Amino acid sequence: MTHNVVDKIDLPNLKFAVNFSKIGLFILDKNMRIIYWGDGMERLFDVVECEVIGKHVLEKFPVLEKEGIYLKFIEAAKTGNSSELLAHKHKSQKEGIRFVDFNISPLRDEKKNIIGVNVLLNDVTDRNKEKNTLKEYEQFTTNILENAAEAIFTLDENDCIKIWNKQAAKMYGYNAADIIGKHISLIVPNEEKSQQEIMEINEIIKQKGFVKNWETERITVDGRKLLLRITRTAIRDEKGKYLGSSVIAHDITEQRRLEQQLIQSEKLSAVGQLAAGIVHEVGSPLTAISSLAQLLYEKSEDEWNKDKLRMIREQIDRISRIVREMVNFSKPISTTVGEVSVNKVIEEASQIVKYDKRLKHYKFSVDLSSHLPTLKISYDQLLQVLINILLNAGDALEGKKKGEVSVTSRMVGEKIIISIIDNGVGIKKENFDHIFEPFYTTKKPGKGTGLGLWVCYNIIKGFSGEIVVESEPNQGTAFHIFLPVFQFLENGNNE
Repeated sequence: MTHNVVDKIDLPNLKFAVNFSKIGLFILDKNMRIIYWGDGMERLFDVVECEVIGKHVLEKFPVLEKEGIYLKFIEAAKTGNSSELLAHKHKSQKEGIRFVDFNISPLRDEKKNIIGVNVLLNDVTDRNKEKNTLKEYEQFTTNILENAAEAIFTLDENDCIKIWNKQAAKMYGYNAADIIGKHISLIVPNEEKSQQEIMEINEIIKQKGFVKNWETERITVDGRKLLLRITRTAIRDEKGKYLGSSVIAHDITEQRRLEQQLIQSEKLSAVGQLAAGIVHEVGSPLTAISSLAQLLYEKSEDEWNKDKLRMIREQIDRISRIVREMVNFSKPISTTVGEVSVNKVIEEASQIVKYDKRLKHYKFSVDLSSHLPTLKISYDQLLQVLINILLNAGDALEGKKKGEVSVTSRMVGEKIIISIIDNGVGIKKENFDHIFEPFYTTKKPGKGTGLGLWVCYNIIKGFSGEIVVESEPNQGTAFHIFLPVFQFLENGNNE
């Protein structure tokens, strides 16, 4: 039977074709005996032709049954079905670990009768290595991308997001699954200038290939605006066709805020020095003018003169008030540092202001957290800050039928937070960035000097603290004072 099958095969041409192509081939008869063993098989299996011809395939290679390959041989011989086994792992003594594709098909005679099985083997070790190398490279690249400190993402030619790393998800608040495939406009403020900016960036990228350190605004999933510095680079194929771009985004929101604080601090320091000089120069002449006006008022019998002198005295009082505010800044009131109970300061400030004409007709509530640690700060300075902000809250309620002011204290992390909240007129957007500037006020002429919040800002800064303001026009204002706890006393709880 074996010879009959072999006689029907054009062996010379078959050997030439197989050996030239460096593909391994062996042929089995219907009884699974090896009737042809190509040269490539010697390299793959370390067995020469004379050792296998006429032998049952499992006699020489029992491992084929364990690996399920032998069943494929039987299936091909009985049913005529062909099958493939891709990247099968095989160990060769000479070649080491190899990866081989098995292509198993029935061998037929000229009448289409099955007379055996063709087993064609293709050594794909190099291809598999390249595939694994590519896979490792892709994994390496992915790890770099996912562990990068900056937000990195890519866009296609239509500005739709294709790749989105972990830092981008953290920065913008969108998970990759939620944003991949979406247009970049999702994270761009819905303003005409922002949309025009995207068009401008796209034009620059297509012409120059990149934009570098471009400062712009973007929005998060919850609507917060971020100030970012972005670098965007074009991605092109080997023919130069534009495929999209990669984006690296660095959040500079906090950096800009700190820079603005530094600028503000420097401005306040300069004005403070100026204020000290003005107080010194103005104080003495002002006292003399006030004394002379009082003397003339007392000696005058003419009502018209007395009325004008009264007006002079009112304006002198106004100047004196401004000078006192400047004194409070250039030489703040008692700076004696001691163990201060924040709650006691809040209670005293509340008692002082709640009967003031600006607040006495409105709801005033105080909610203090117990067991707050004491702070090493100036009691009088903190009292001054609280009174000032509370009176500002009263001014914000003017004309309101149901005004409310609340004061709370709480501990968050290693900071005590004092919050003073009103439901007054709020602060307009254009005024928001100026409220801590000296002499800046939105009150009516004669109602404010514009120094109160300036003084508060500097006192809290002197405590190494921070004042954060939240406000919306006609929705009220919240002042949050953050005071760091440098030292906890063993029994230093506020009662």
